[in-house]
Amino acid sequence: MKQLNIFMPLVAGLTTLSFNAIALDVRAELDRDSRLYTLSWHAEKPVSIVASGELNSSTSIVVGEQLGNTIKTIEWQAPKQDRYTFTFTEQDGEQAVTRSRLLNLEGGRNFRDLGGYETREGKTVKWGKLYRSGALHNLKAQDYALLEELAIQTVVDFRGNSERDNEQTQWQAGDINHMTWDYQLEFDGAAFKEMIMAGRVSEQDMEHAMASMYPGLLNQQKPHYKAMFAELASNDTPLLFHCTAGKDRTGVAAALILHALGVEKEVIMADYVLSEQILRPEDLMGKQDASKEQDPAMAMFARLPKPAIGALMGTRESYLNAAFDEMIAQSGSIDAFIREELGVSDAQIQQLKTNLLY
Repeated sequence: MKQLNIFMPLVAGLTTLSFNAIALDVRAELDRDSRLYTLSWHAEKPVSIVASGELNSSTSIVVGEQLGNTIKTIEWQAPKQDRYTFTFTEQDGEQAVTRSRLLNLEGGRNFRDLGGYETREGKTVKWGKLYRSGALHNLKAQDYALLEELAIQTVVDFRGNSERDNEQTQWQAGDINHMTWDYQLEFDGAAFKEMIMAGRVSEQDMEHAMASMYPGLLNQQKPHYKAMFAELASNDTPLLFHCTAGKDRTGVAAALILHALGVEKEVIMADYVLSEQILRPEDLMGKQDASKEQDPAMAMFARLPKPAIGALMGTRESYLNAAFDEMIAQSGSIDAFIREELGVSDAQIQQLKTNLLY
């Protein structure tokens, strides 16, 4: 059954990150647990809201009609799993269209659409062209039914060999160009183990350790980021890039793409830290099962205090800033890093903007 709840939120509690920057401001968010959509808007006149899905785009669902003309929020329970587009229409006919950033996938891990972000030039990143995610091994049949409608043509997998072996992707949403690399992730587990054994397990210590890891992560992923940009510039079809958690290697990749498209740094950072709001420790560590032997590294991390686990599994601004600082140290600016270290020409940047912005 569909559920519709209407309430008035505090204006100070709203974020403009997902709003369309026009007179009719709208936002759609999906709660990963309840599968409730929260729809928000700011309009001068009453609005009506219609939802349409990817699986049955010919059918529209009226979510609400002639709803209040001040900032309002409603909660809506979708009748079935789908990727919904929400059209808000003001009384005078003005319209705004938006989607939830998080996809409604039962087996998804931090699976998000990068569409809807505005650039400094007043353009907008197209919905349905760029997706970011964590590992795909838990996707269900109904998830793949939805993904097939998204027509993803390329999957860029930043994971190393052992990661791909441990959580194998069994793609079932059409033929794809599956980009992988023969390498092992360089991770200084000894440094983390030494820190934990020495008792330095505060949230601040873990934040410092994570930020210190990002320059090395950036450098190891350079050839992979370079190949991803080349694919984006040469192909105007939907692309998904992912790693294991969908937050570190994937987070830097998303930041690089959004920067190349001209998105402001504060918006890029907001997209990066969003992973911490979506992911939970059990998504990566798994739920404890007394009958099974736990991975030693995960067992070690599981014994950390909760604030330290939060920093380990999180996406703090200092982490991405450490990657940005490394880019600037190497090339003088992020733009120069993209050109010189990732081999993306000015012509390719323009092609990216043509392909991915409207």
